[in-house]
Amino acid sequence: MIPRKDYKSNRLVSGLLQLPKGMQVLVDETVLQPGQLLPQGLENLKSIGNVISWQKLAYDFGFDYRIEFESDVRMLIISEGRSLLPCDVVLPLCPMQQAPDYLAIKQRLQECVNFGQIRQYLTAVQHIPFGGVSKALQTQIEEDFVTDRRDCHGNVATGDSLHRKAGGGTIVCC
Repeated sequence: MIPRKDYKSNRLVSGLLQLPKGMQVLVDETVLQPGQLLPQGLENLKSIGNVISWQKLAYDFGFDYRIEFESDVRMLIISEGRSLLPCDVVLPLCPMQQAPDYLAIKQRLQECVNFGQIRQYLTAVQHIPFGGVSKALQTQIEEDFVTDRRDCHGNVATGDSLHRKAGGGTIVCC
C-alpha cells in the first residue's frame, strides 16, 4: 500500500495510499474475515492509521530507510464493531424494525437541505487561512480542556481530542 523503491529497475513503485490531494477513501472493514493478520497486513494497517491520524505517508526506500511525505486524504471507515483503525468520530448505526421509505426520506431531505451549498461551504472552509485565536479565547480553550481532563470519567481528554475540537470549531466559526 505504500510506495517502495525498486532498486532493480531503479524506480519508485507507487502504492495504493499514494493518492491525490483531497481524495476521499471508503475503508470497508465489514469484508474482513477472521484469521491471523500477516506482517504485510499489519504494516498496511499501520500505514492507513498514519494517514488517518497524521496525514503522512511513509515511502519505503529499503534498508529500513523511510521518508514521510505530507498527505491530504479523508477516510470514512465502515465497521461492524470497533474499528481496527484510529477514528476521529464514531457514529453507531442501529437497524430499524421497519424498513424506511428511502425515496420519501430522500425527497424530504432534498426539499429541506441544499446539499450543493453544504458541499461549497465545506470546500471553501478548507481554503480559508486561519487567522489565529484571541488571547481571551485561548484562555477559555485552555480552561475548558483542563476541565475536560479533570471530569473525563474514563474518556481521556488528549491533545488529539483538543485538536479535533479546535478543527471543528474553526469550521463552524468561519
